[in-house]
Amino acid sequence: MIRPVTFDKQFIRAEDDAHSNNVAVGGDVGRSRGCKITFASNTITISDGYFYIYGRLLRVEGDTTFSIDSITHGRYYCSLVYTMDLKRTNTEDDFLQGRIELIKKEENYPILVQEDLDNGGEVYQLELARFIQLPAGVEMFEDVLKNIMTIDEVYGSIFLETQASADKLGFPLRTTVYTTSGVSPVDGVGKRGFIIANNNGDMSFGTQLYSDERGVWCRGKYAGSWGAWSKVVAEQGTNVFTGQQIMKGSVGVNANSWSDSRLLIQAPYNENSNVRAGLAFDNAGHNAAYLYFDVTGRLRMIDNAGSLFEIQMTKLN
Repeated sequence: MIRPVTFDKQFIRAEDDAHSNNVAVGGDVGRSRGCKITFASNTITISDGYFYIYGRLLRVEGDTTFSIDSITHGRYYCSLVYTMDLKRTNTEDDFLQGRIELIKKEENYPILVQEDLDNGGEVYQLELARFIQLPAGVEMFEDVLKNIMTIDEVYGSIFLETQASADKLGFPLRTTVYTTSGVSPVDGVGKRGFIIANNNGDMSFGTQLYSDERGVWCRGKYAGSWGAWSKVVAEQGTNVFTGQQIMKGSVGVNANSWSDSRLLIQAPYNENSNVRAGLAFDNAGHNAAYLYFDVTGRLRMIDNAGSLFEIQMTKLN
């Protein structure tokens, strides 16, 4: 049968809500706010906050303490855990499916039970803190409850991994990705989108991209001012730019100027000796031509009628 969940006059069960939350946090387990864990005078304190175990939210209301009994001999590796046991049954008066407990072993830290509660599992022990206990007291106390990653941290992690790969390849990447959704910034049409902003220490230069059902839009930011939006991907896949496109930069005039130019049109002559680097011009519906740099060192042009022209140039040095 198909059981309705999020519908009028229907019931949502704990397992339904847990699954939804678990998907929302990407299956992550840990604290979402607060829940800092500290130790002093044989007492562990968990601060006010929230944490998740497979989408099941738990609230620490105010500072919660857990006392550690002293020992007279031995050396113990201890883990303070929150054990969730779905085999137990709660009552209206008592919550029986979760508890804080201290698990200890003499040789190494204990191996915890961590079943997939979103896929038939019933028991999960979330480690909150670990330490070594001796007759003289506690050593090496550590808060090991990790933070659940926010969406910004997820994108930040992706960026750092991408940047590391780019650095290895010799192409340093310095772009921060921001996401957004809502009304298209182009003309109010559309529902989804994203923005990519170049963040080289400030926000005076950058690029923004936005996608909607009609295509992909782009605009640039130069010296603190944003340009107009232009459609960069048409339905057929051809890149189309509308409006004025400006590339600013200064290049010295020398034998290497071609490689420093803001606009470089390159033909793969080493792969196909028939190709030439050039630019096309089209007076739509009237005439068109292709201006290209020949391997002879001359500028030539061929029009749409097949006529070939050569631009006469004088060598100065």
